[in-house]
Amino acid sequence: AGAETTGKTLTYGFAPGHGRDLLYRLHGLPVAAIAASLSRLQTVPRYFYRWIREGRWEAIHHKLVILSREQGGRDATSSVGISDSQSAKTSKNGGPRGYDTSKKIKGRKRHIATDTLGHVVATVVHSADVQDRDGAPLVATRLRSLFR
Repeated sequence: AGAETTGKTLTYGFAPGHGRDLLYRLHGLPVAAIAASLSRLQTVPRYFYRWIREGRWEAIHHKLVILSREQGGRDATSSVGISDSQSAKTSKNGGPRGYDTSKKIKGRKRHIATDTLGHVVATVVHSADVQDRDGAPLVATRLRSLFR
């Protein structure tokens, strides 16, 4: 569930405090130890964006996929994957955008690779004018970097 803007307040698709609980569990701390400073709404997104910049978020996601596969009795890494793309309309603000001639959409396109269980393993987002034949190798490169 994404964030919705209502006036100057940001609301998220989870119960109040749930994001803080996740943050503390990922750090290995008990939920009861949540500091009052984390009650401010800006704190959790600040950690989230920092983790994205540092590569932690991708590492956490990768580890969770491996754990989920092992819990299901599968090998940690998949030998088969599925790749697809999706174009989405976007505004002029907020990053690159292009025109997808096949779908007649101006915006961005994401190429994803999933394993056979449906876990998203790799994602590449770029302007919509990148064709699938050019986007698929970008996802393959991302996959290779994850499994070295």
